[in-house]
Parts: sequence; structure tokens; C-alpha cells
Amino acid sequence: MSDANCELLAQVLTAHGGLERWNNFSAVHVSIVTGGSLWGMKGLTQDSAPREMSVWLH
Repeated sequence: MSDANCELLAQVLTAHGGLERWNNFSAVHVSIVTGGSLWGMKGLTQDSAPREMSVWLH
């Protein structure tokens, strides 16, 4: 990881409560809806149905 990436990561962690807070979480669960005109410009059909996603952090 470059120095710039390390600095960015440090800033993001600090802005969201620090590394200790990050380590208290094991997963994130979200419901998302995607869309926008970019999909149509690429000739893709966008399904506006909500999607559930889970991400394990560690």
C-alpha cells in the first residue's frame, strides 16, 4: 500500500471513530437501490428493486 493510501485510510478511520471502533464491528448489512442515467447510456437495463448485501469486515 502506498503512503498516500495509508494516509487516506488513516483519515477515513479517524473520521469514523478510529481503529478501535472499526475493530468492534464484524459485518455490515445494507439494503441498496441502484440507478441513474449512466446505466442507460451504457445500454444496460437497471432493475430498481432493493438488494440486500452483507460484508464481513475482518
